[in-house]
Amino acid sequence: STLGMADQWYNNQCHDYLRTRSQATATSYGAGFIVVFMNVFFTWLMDRAGVFEKHQSLDKMEESNMVRLFLLKFVNSGCIVLLYGQKWLQQIVRIRFEDAADFNEDWYATGGTSLMIVMMMNIFAPHIGSFVACFRHRAKIR
Repeated sequence: STLGMADQWYNNQCHDYLRTRSQATATSYGAGFIVVFMNVFFTWLMDRAGVFEKHQSLDKMEESNMVRLFLLKFVNSGCIVLLYGQKWLQQIVRIRFEDAADFNEDWYATGGTSLMIVMMMNIFAPHIGSFVACFRHRAKIR
């Protein structure tokens, strides 16, 4: 039979494993939240910057913002997660990850999971502001 989370915590043999696994999971989710927060920040920043650029039309401003946002979010969401395992990049920034550089089983357990977390959060993050505005509006009506 398998042990529950509380039983694993009080079992000396499982305690270190559970703590390490919990820290790794929390770090992975934390990194995902940071990436999503940066994407939301980029959207806000590009919207603010677009107002100052004196575009001839609203369509031109939106087009300019979308191109820059696409590039920023692509680098932030995809490239960084995929590049962090590259040896040449690790030498440039002088850090070393003990992770697989190729797309093998180990990568899917670490880098692939992080990439999926970021993508799932990026689905919901743009809609949070609309939900908050809706709930505030409903609270005012009552």
